[in-house]
Amino acid sequence: MGRTSKGGLLRFRNDGKLEMNTWAFLREVPFFPVSIEGKQMKASNSEKRRWLQNKAVLINGERPGPDDWIVFPIEELVFFPKGKRRTTIR
Repeated sequence: MGRTSKGGLLRFRNDGKLEMNTWAFLREVPFFPVSIEGKQMKASNSEKRRWLQNKAVLINGERPGPDDWIVFPIEELVFFPKGKRRTTIR
């Protein structure tokens, strides 16, 4: 593996791509859109972790767990992909 940042939340892979811990990434997202009208909700960190554990978040076509690593750039971020509240951020 390549270089890791202080705290181990960001690292460069050997191919030069940047990757970040999924849990650290989701903690940094302050609000989540929940409707076309632009309504937003604020989720607690425990809710965000639960979403990852329950595979309710889709990032670049994959369902990462809280301890997995995601590769940048993030081209698609989907919350609740199977539910009525499906929300896609592109």
